[in-house]
Amino acid sequence: PLDDRDGGILAFGKSGVIVTSFNNTLEYQRTHKGTCAYSFAYLDTVTEEEEKKYLGSQFRVSFDCGVTFGPIYKSPITSPHGPVEMPDGTILWIGRTFFGNFTSDTITEELPDAIMAYSLDPVSGKMEYVGTVPTPKPDENGIVPLACEPHTIALEDGTLITHIRMDGVRGEFEYFSTYQSVSTDGGRTWTEPVALLDRFGGSPPHLFKTSDGILLCTYTQRHAPCGIKVMFSLDDGKTWDTGYDLYVNENMVDIGYSSTVELPSGELLTAFYSQPTENEPAVVWQQRWKVER
Repeated sequence: PLDDRDGGILAFGKSGVIVTSFNNTLEYQRTHKGTCAYSFAYLDTVTEEEEKKYLGSQFRVSFDCGVTFGPIYKSPITSPHGPVEMPDGTILWIGRTFFGNFTSDTITEELPDAIMAYSLDPVSGKMEYVGTVPTPKPDENGIVPLACEPHTIALEDGTLITHIRMDGVRGEFEYFSTYQSVSTDGGRTWTEPVALLDRFGGSPPHLFKTSDGILLCTYTQRHAPCGIKVMFSLDDGKTWDTGYDLYVNENMVDIGYSSTVELPSGELLTAFYSQPTENEPAVVWQQRWKVER
């Protein structure tokens, strides 16, 4: 009954699928600037008991390639694209603390505002704490941006690379950038996040590694010219070549949340949302492209 959003999909093993999402409180929806009379009428039909039952960062698991799904489980963390499968088949989820009044058999402690790693058992739905990504150091102005919406990729040797959206307002300075943190011990400890882009360089990130070994991250630039950009790494994330355009839509700032897959042809397909024009609602787009060395 709530506003589920940010559908993440992880295909794991031979036939497993994990779908993740999160939602907002009735109070948040009522105070959101886009709420209309029709929405208010619907929200009045949702009971407090339903809100308590469904509010949270959630996931469901399928073991038959998405034909059927098990029950709704709740997670202490959230991220737009969901968990990652390790080379040994275990599932890790790196996300930001979800703040909601939810209950769970496995979540009892008060959680700090942080990017955390949890292991996830897809059979039982149980999640166990693994580690926390350090808070980044203040910038030259003494400002610490808000860390949220991470995405993680596991390399062949088990190294975890996490890209994090740095956002929000601290004092008079705003951020919309991407930072990187790395773990070489299964998510227990992490390097201090470092900026890959300037303060308004773009976010949120999505990581992908091509079949020929190119690590890439797509992200969104929300100042003119707006669009979907991509950065590349040929050394497994040690250095990045940034700022390549995949899609440009001038001044349409309502754009983003890209994700990339590789097609059997070797082409890459990046999906995202954007407004076609200022007076039209946002729609889902796809861009097919190739990397030329």
